[in-house]
Amino acid sequence: MSIKFLMLVFLMITIYSCSSTGGSGSKSKLWKMKNVDGTDSLDYGYSGAVDENSLAGAKNVGQIVGEGGDKLKKDVKSVDSRLMEITKAIKKAGGPAINYWASDMFLKASWASFNGDNYAAMILLKNLHDLRPEDNFITKRYAIELIKVGKVAEAEAILENLIKTSITSNVAKNKVKVKAVDEKTLLLMAGVYTAMSKRAKAREIYENVLKMSPGNHDACIFYAKSLSEDEKEKNGKKSAMKVLENCEKKNRDKHEKAVLTYYRGKIALEQKKMTLASELFGKAMKLDPEYYIPVLALGGIYENSGKVEDAYGVYKDYLSKSNSNSGNSMILNKVVQVLFSLYKYADIIPYLLTLSRMDPDDLNIKVKLAILYTDTGNFEEAKKIFLDLLKEVPDSDKIIYYLGAIYEETKEFDKAMEYFSKVSADSPLFEDSNIQIGQILLSNAVENAVNNKNKVTKGNEGRDEREDREKRVLVLMDFIEKNVAAYPKLEVGLNIVKATYYEVIGDNKRAIEITSGLRKKSNYSTDHDYYLASLYEKEKNYDESYKILEEVIKKDPKNAHAWNFLGYSMMERGVDLKKALEYIKKAVALKPDDGHIRDSLGWYYYKVGKLDLALKEIKFARDRVDFDSVISKHLAMIYHALKNYNLAKVYYIEAYNNSKDKSEKDGLYKIVASMGGGAKDFERLRLSANSNVSDRSRMPASVTKQLQSIDIDDENSNNKIQSDANKSKKSIKNNNKNKKKNKSKSKNKVKIKNKSRDSIKNKNVE
Repeated sequence: MSIKFLMLVFLMITIYSCSSTGGSGSKSKLWKMKNVDGTDSLDYGYSGAVDENSLAGAKNVGQIVGEGGDKLKKDVKSVDSRLMEITKAIKKAGGPAINYWASDMFLKASWASFNGDNYAAMILLKNLHDLRPEDNFITKRYAIELIKVGKVAEAEAILENLIKTSITSNVAKNKVKVKAVDEKTLLLMAGVYTAMSKRAKAREIYENVLKMSPGNHDACIFYAKSLSEDEKEKNGKKSAMKVLENCEKKNRDKHEKAVLTYYRGKIALEQKKMTLASELFGKAMKLDPEYYIPVLALGGIYENSGKVEDAYGVYKDYLSKSNSNSGNSMILNKVVQVLFSLYKYADIIPYLLTLSRMDPDDLNIKVKLAILYTDTGNFEEAKKIFLDLLKEVPDSDKIIYYLGAIYEETKEFDKAMEYFSKVSADSPLFEDSNIQIGQILLSNAVENAVNNKNKVTKGNEGRDEREDREKRVLVLMDFIEKNVAAYPKLEVGLNIVKATYYEVIGDNKRAIEITSGLRKKSNYSTDHDYYLASLYEKEKNYDESYKILEEVIKKDPKNAHAWNFLGYSMMERGVDLKKALEYIKKAVALKPDDGHIRDSLGWYYYKVGKLDLALKEIKFARDRVDFDSVISKHLAMIYHALKNYNLAKVYYIEAYNNSKDKSEKDGLYKIVASMGGGAKDFERLRLSANSNVSDRSRMPASVTKQLQSIDIDDENSNNKIQSDANKSKKSIKNNNKNKKKNKSKSKNKVKIKNKSRDSIKNKNVE
């Protein structure tokens, strides 16, 4: 019960006490309270202190006010006692005072009930019931509030008395005739009996209601539910089905017939009679096309049986026929979930736009929409949404991070670093944000280092260019040193960035020295061991490389990527191909759906001349990994070997589009040129292959859980975005899709084996 309510009740008592000092004047002063009914009375009963869940099962006021509420408990009892005194006094006075007092208490009780302050409503209705015990409407309202606060036994007594005064028994015929009592009151009584496990009494009432009104669908449903859920009834579900079927025949209202049919389907579903359940749900949908519950039920049957396309058809058909906003929102959400599972991400956008228009305040929908725009390459729309969201939740590290990643994707690197640097140090995304900044600075330094290295070789580098190159490297190193000193948790990630710089400029020994010096750090991971192993391979120190991988396998014998690394390395060097195949197959057995591992198997078959098997495996790999230049190149080489030159060109160009390495792109261009493709043909094929990539209906499945995990929480007035990031497996950028490939095959020049944006999946982002 709220303090506000108590204060106002005390005020009311005080006013009444002041007015009761003299004769007719008392009535005059009491009636003057009507002047404030539009203000005080309507503000009177509730401050939001009690919610309905906390009231469930409450036995006394002490359970509601909780610990430390002794004073409030006494105040409540005092108010209740004082109200009783006033009620008696007004009842004794009679006349207009009774009407006013009753009206005022009813208004206050209704307002309290409407706002969820059920205990306040119950006390007011209790006194109102004492004032007007003959008013059946007040009696029912009082009983309902008693039920809400857990006083079911008291509600039972009141309702039984109400019904007793309204019925007469025909003992001779053993029937009950109902007089002056409505069906809703009887159903309320039956509900109380059910709550108190008095099923027999509840069923007796349901039967009597059905005698009065054979098509009453509420009585039918509750009666059927009572039969169906009663474990003591041997044929309970069968009897329930019969009750519902009889009611359906006698009911003329299409919606109510649809509801009754749905409940028959629900019982059939509980009996695992899927065909019958599907038929009944379908029938309910035809009876009332606006009724969305059977649509969800039928769609659920299809989804659970793996017929996701059929479920999508059911939901889509409903949306094409229905005008129900409440139903539409439910079905639209189901359509979105189904399209996620079908990887039809581009198709989701129109449905999310509709949901956003229906509920413009739902920030979760906007977040999902922005991520979908990102993953379908519509970065400008994604930026607009995220920037608008940032106005709503300016402290959201999740949105700030996504904006940084989008700007990085669109090569607006200064903007990207600006947003990444805004992620606070206490955020789970702080480490990754700084690593992303490090990677941008690394790319800048590496690009200039490589370009200027070529110029030095040719003797063309000028003084300004040399100073610019040195400056960019200094910026990278300065960023790493300052941030590692300020935030020790960044030591491993940023030093791996430093090691990568030395690797790219050809100083593998320095890269090895830096990486191996991190192995005893707490946040050094298996990912970093993969990187270190690849560095040793570059130096042809295979013993050290294998030693590291064997340590990984010893700790985790089911580490598929370690087995794949070993097998692929042996295969590429032509060392013990039989053992290489054994290791790769072991990796496939551990992770059969991993596209990178299946590509290794396909590449093995290519190496030994089994082109049909190679084609099968690498096509499987490409279906599961998007935008991977190595897989595309492997597929092209297989088609080339099979003399299917047209497809070979298509996949060489796809590899060209996916590659981020200039020397590799130059090599792919030369291959296509050697196949008779001139500059114009190459450009035509390049655009065609690029279109082929972007138009794929299937995107990586890992985005699904990410999009379904994001929640926006405004709790305690702190605007935050909360994500169940344990389910999130994919970040904004697609460059991480090559991460495992780099680990297992050490193909690319730049290999940053640190926690990438995929590390979100292991953090709870708030």
